[in-house]
Amino acid sequence: MIRKALFSDISSVHKLTKACGAAMIAKGIYQWNEHYPTLDRFQKDIELRELFVLDEVKIKGIIVLTEIVDEEYIPVKWLTENKNNLYVHRLAVDPEYWGQGYAQQLMNFAENHARNNQYASVRLDTFS
Repeated sequence: MIRKALFSDISSVHKLTKACGAAMIAKGIYQWNEHYPTLDRFQKDIELRELFVLDEVKIKGIIVLTEIVDEEYIPVKWLTENKNNLYVHRLAVDPEYWGQGYAQQLMNFAENHARNNQYASVRLDTFS
């Protein structure tokens, strides 16, 4: 089940992203580290009602869906106009469950959420 995150989820979410950061670093991917993402960032995501968790007895994954475009993406030449878009941030699956389709479930959720709310496009934020 994918649901909006609660403040009581913050510890589990932070632990999951720390495990993801360590697993990615072990594979030579320096997307996340000890400085990002932070507990404060997740608190704000929950306050804005933008953080969703994949909860199957335990939290196996997370995704942030927002309408807010980060400043660094404003000059990007997108295929669609810079209005009415849904941005995906902080997509993560507990490394224990990598390769089992949970990231796909979260992205399907994002696409369905976009469709159901008439967004023009879904944009995935990542770090090269």
